[in-house]
Amino acid sequence: MMRWTYKVEQPLPDGGRAVTRVVGAVSILAPLYLVYVTAQRIGPDDTATRPQLDFTPGGEAKSAADALARIIEQVFG
Repeated sequence: MMRWTYKVEQPLPDGGRAVTRVVGAVSILAPLYLVYVTAQRIGPDDTATRPQLDFTPGGEAKSAADALARIIEQVFG
């Protein structure tokens, strides 16, 4: 399996940050790929919440997921 990741970090008012990752995973055994998003909050003291997994992203993550899916389809047909 091959993976591509697009990461966005946004500062939060309390000094922490919101981290969103858009990931594309491609199977090398079957003509299959998957694009998913994780969102996580990291506090100012580097404590972090568990990443929340989403297969139907919205907002900026959706446009990044769509772009990543197009790239995967162009590269792998």
